[in-house]
Amino acid sequence: YLQMCFRQNVTLEELAALTGLSSYYLCRVFARDVGVPPHTYQLQVRLKHAADMLARGMQPAEVALDVGFFDQSHFHRAFKKKFGVTPGKYLR
Repeated sequence: YLQMCFRQNVTLEELAALTGLSSYYLCRVFARDVGVPPHTYQLQVRLKHAADMLARGMQPAEVALDVGFFDQSHFHRAFKKKFGVTPGKYLR
């Protein structure tokens, strides 16, 4: 679900309702089985899609909005933290 809806801000409560688990238990089980909490996983999915889009030549501002970031600065910080380079350098 997080991979399909990566552009949306999926809440923990939404995931809990989909799975029939409590939010607390879902977060614990998800982190145990996947290695990161649901929010972090969704961020990683977004950044992977962003990297693919940049590799195809799309501009960082367009990519930021398309993958679900509220603004380009948040995208810029998250991308640099994950990949070690800014989206603009990755594009080049």
